[in-house]
Amino acid sequence: MEQLTDLFSGHGYGAEPAGGFQLLCACCSEGTVERERAVHAGTQRVFLAAPEEEARRLPARWAAGGAGRGWRRSAEPRPPGGTALANGGN
Repeated sequence: MEQLTDLFSGHGYGAEPAGGFQLLCACCSEGTVERERAVHAGTQRVFLAAPEEEARRLPARWAAGGAGRGWRRSAEPRPPGGTALANGGN
């Protein structure tokens, strides 16, 4: 999953696994919060911040880069300006 988020970041876009979201109080959200990113195995929902063409091209490139990787567009409505992605592997 880290390779996918790095790929998007390297192109100036964002990708965030749904399991990576953390609610913060107002005080903490205005400061610096340090935490380790958890690594989850198996299928995950990933929120993408990229133009639609890139949101299709970059996951396909990522999936071709390793065994067990795959992706499909979520059937759920996408958030405004974003795309939800479910991956099937690493």
